[in-house]
Amino acid sequence: AAEECKFRLFDAGTTDETKIEGSSRIVHDGRWLYLELDLAIDVTNNVISPGIFAWDTWELFFARQEALPYRHYASSPDGRMTAASNGEVNWRMNVPATESGPECYGAKAVSDRSNPQLWRQFFAFPLDTMLDKPVVPGDTIYLNCVSALNPKLTKGKSANFILTVTPATTVHITDRMGKVTLEKAVCRADFNVRDYGAKGDGVTKDTAALQAAIDACAKAGGGRVVLSDGVFLTGSIALKTGVDLHIDKTARLLASPDMADFPDRKDVKHVKTENLPRTRNACVIFADEAERITITGGGVIDANGQHHIKEKDDPNWTGWKYERKLPLEKSLPRVLFFAGCRDVVLKDVTMTNQPSGWSYWIHDCDRVQISGLKIFADVRYPNNDGIHVNCSRDVTISDCIIESGDDSIVVRANSRSLAENKPCERVVVKNCTLRSWANGIRIGWVNDGVIRNCSFSNIAMDDTNVGIGIVLPDMPGHSDYGREATLIEGITFDSIRMTGIYAHPIRAAISPSAKTLVSAVRDIRFSNIHATGLQFPFVRGRAGNPFKDFVFRDCSFRKVADAELPDWTHHGAAAWQRSKQEKFEYAEGFVYDNVKFDAH
Repeated sequence: AAEECKFRLFDAGTTDETKIEGSSRIVHDGRWLYLELDLAIDVTNNVISPGIFAWDTWELFFARQEALPYRHYASSPDGRMTAASNGEVNWRMNVPATESGPECYGAKAVSDRSNPQLWRQFFAFPLDTMLDKPVVPGDTIYLNCVSALNPKLTKGKSANFILTVTPATTVHITDRMGKVTLEKAVCRADFNVRDYGAKGDGVTKDTAALQAAIDACAKAGGGRVVLSDGVFLTGSIALKTGVDLHIDKTARLLASPDMADFPDRKDVKHVKTENLPRTRNACVIFADEAERITITGGGVIDANGQHHIKEKDDPNWTGWKYERKLPLEKSLPRVLFFAGCRDVVLKDVTMTNQPSGWSYWIHDCDRVQISGLKIFADVRYPNNDGIHVNCSRDVTISDCIIESGDDSIVVRANSRSLAENKPCERVVVKNCTLRSWANGIRIGWVNDGVIRNCSFSNIAMDDTNVGIGIVLPDMPGHSDYGREATLIEGITFDSIRMTGIYAHPIRAAISPSAKTLVSAVRDIRFSNIHATGLQFPFVRGRAGNPFKDFVFRDCSFRKVADAELPDWTHHGAAAWQRSKQEKFEYAEGFVYDNVKFDAH
């Protein structure tokens, strides 16, 4: 269904476009732009790499309008041929190539090596993450790839691309970029779940219909599975490669109240279920080793949590007002569970009424974009965390509102369920509002591995137990622990404002137990942190494992009397996490620059 575009290549140092000709197919689905470029090569006279090699460097560029200089360069294995171009762009990436193709933030370029006389390249560009706003029909973008001859996408709209192939000794520089005007998707279709039998009446279980629509969408190469105008009752469903689960603002995906609809899944390849926290993989929405998966639409995912909890019998309760109906190992452990996935987008969806389980668990995933989510978990329910990011890389969480009875955002590196140890790195959290009756932000846990190079900025917290927690406790009495010594480094916190903090605005601690394996916790930076609550920060390393190189700059901590927050014993974890200790010990190389402590 993609339009075919003929193109010609410039010869070295000239504007003669008649030397080499080829063809291109281009298609987009509103989120991804796909290119397939074919170029027949006369191997007796021309040499060009039919594959991508580790010594190549590709710079891939996108722009909504031309803005900054760009450069594109690639070379053949023997150096006789190069591909180069330059122009202007407002998005720039520099990606070392690998045998599987260079990848950064979802951009991909891979080759078909089956025919050495045919240079066939496949490109996939994530429009919604590489551009500054969502792509809509009629938008124009600029891209350097090939110079096309009358490449019509739809209804007369054309694309113009540039690619230059030259000898290595004479790099021809071009001064213009390709332009594409995007029309409605010409290849990937919508799959309405009602066409597969879904009723959307909130009573009939639509699980089979939803899964049938997802399966058909994936088999067709991807597209949108659309839920609209109704309440769709479901058990566990599995997303697959290329599928955008589009929950329209008129739709609600409602989890079944029946636990029998959420069995442990048998189609899991990426993890060892027996080593997962709670030793179960049950969930509402599941994805295993899928790529290019999305949940969008502005609708609601309702986890129906009131069917899984009950009010405590004790009128003098502390902590949380409610408790699980079923034992921990039999309750619904999480709502969304993605394992081993790549190029994930979760955008503009509201999740409500989580049971005593994690809302979103991102486990060993790459290139995840989470934005515009609203998570409204009842803070009186125990263990209903917001977003868990575990052993994942290149994750961005932005512009989200999260209310949770347990931790709002968690960054960990528990590899125990994976075939090999994986770090958690390059996680960015920004522009979020958090409310948690445990930790607003939590970094690490028992025997997590490597957590590094993460940043948290422009975050507001209120009615929260601990604002920022970096706690490595003793071995827990349940299954949620890792298998390697913890290394946490290169973490920054900037422009964070906290009010109504029931315990510590910052709590960093390492258990003295020998069972808690620690390599180091170092290079942690706090700037522009302003907090008001019942206690000052608490930092305590341990003998042999002191916290190192913490920097506090332009921070203020205001401590108020208990009378200002009198109900703290009924605010989740504050009932036992609040400590009278407000000191720093087993700490080395700490820096304080313009830090204020103000007691009531």
